Amino acid sequence: AASLFVRQHRGIVQGSYADVWRWSTFGPNGRKRQVVEALKPPLVLSRTLSIPAECEELRVYCGAVDNQAGNTRVTLLSAGKPITDDGVPIVSDPTKPPYLRLRIPPEYRGRELKCELSFKSDKPGLRLDFYGIELPVPAAKSP
Repeated sequence: AASLFVRQHRGIVQGSYADVWRWSTFGPNGRKRQVVEALKPPLVLSRTLSIPAECEELRVYCGAVDNQAGNTRVTLLSAGKPITDDGVPIVSDPTKPPYLRLRIPPEYRGRELKCELSFKSDKPGLRLDFYGIELPVPAAKSP
């Protein structure tokens, strides 16, 4: 399961499978998907990213599968230092995944960083439908 997540998202879920996290099948509106279930929060995903100098945000395409876990937040960290955070929405339509915009401060742009996304909820039962991440670069402005 861990190697499947690495192949699919080029990242690592920290902690041992079946002890800290596991795959779970969830099917809103009859559409079954593999989701990541946090058994011992926080759920931490890590990946090394090359941040383009022009990139101002990290888009995280994910959502909680329901409100069972209550209020859920994600924090972007580098070397254990929090950079930014945001609330995690609930996925209402799996064909249109929501995304969060985590602002990347200028001092982190144009560098390679080992980033961590730490998902915490105020109740147990977090199941996260994780689609991936993106580092959008603004289009060049015409003169």
